[in-house]
Amino acid sequence: MTSQTFAVMVVLAAFSAAPGPVLAKGKPAEEGCKQKIEVPGFPHTLKSVAEINAVRNWTDAVMQHGDDYAQWHFARRTSVECKAIGKEGLIQCHAAGTPCIAKIKPSANVESAAGAN
Repeated sequence: MTSQTFAVMVVLAAFSAAPGPVLAKGKPAEEGCKQKIEVPGFPHTLKSVAEINAVRNWTDAVMQHGDDYAQWHFARRTSVECKAIGKEGLIQCHAAGTPCIAKIKPSANVESAAGAN
């Protein structure tokens, strides 16, 4: 085992022992939303992959509220912050956001067009 492989294993072991999602404290959630959730992602050498890992972990953590909430693109006040960790070139990102249910309402034009047929 190389020293780099060992270092990656140590980082991953430390990450897997980290606490789960963090619920932000403060004001109550908005209507149709839950409290803000912040989670770390799995480290990677590519920032784009580390960002994807963080968002995927956020989605998994939000599943506790049901499938309707576990959609990153419907969440409010989302953020992904990344930083380099260790000396092996690994990057770890943290995703945060307020999970919300999509509130899609048909527009008046769609309703009137449907009724015209």
